[in-house]
Amino acid sequence: LPPLPPALLSPAGASLCLQVALQALHRSQSPACARLCDALIGRLAPPGPAPHGESGLVQGLQDAERGRLLEAAMTVAGPRRLRQLFREQLKGRLRGVATHRLANHGLQRLLDHAPQDVVG
Repeated sequence: LPPLPPALLSPAGASLCLQVALQALHRSQSPACARLCDALIGRLAPPGPAPHGESGLVQGLQDAERGRLLEAAMTVAGPRRLRQLFREQLKGRLRGVATHRLANHGLQRLLDHAPQDVVG
């Protein structure tokens, strides 16, 4: 997939369209689902440290618009991707994410869909 333009990620209508596209691709078992999921996560929660020392995922989950898209991506992401997100971007930050009024919803989605070794 080509890079996602910023305008596609910010308007509420575009966000909703991307969430529905993820669900439809997931239900149809299309390989495009994993590619779209990876593109969204890569764009909304880039790996590596973000400003203020937070991970890109934590910052994305703390934002209302980006957080909804990240939650949708985490509901269809495979076990490998969820393990990677947890290990690289959430490990050691769980208390702050769990107590944040928006980010805790994304953490719940990740834990709802993560493999048992991540949840444990």
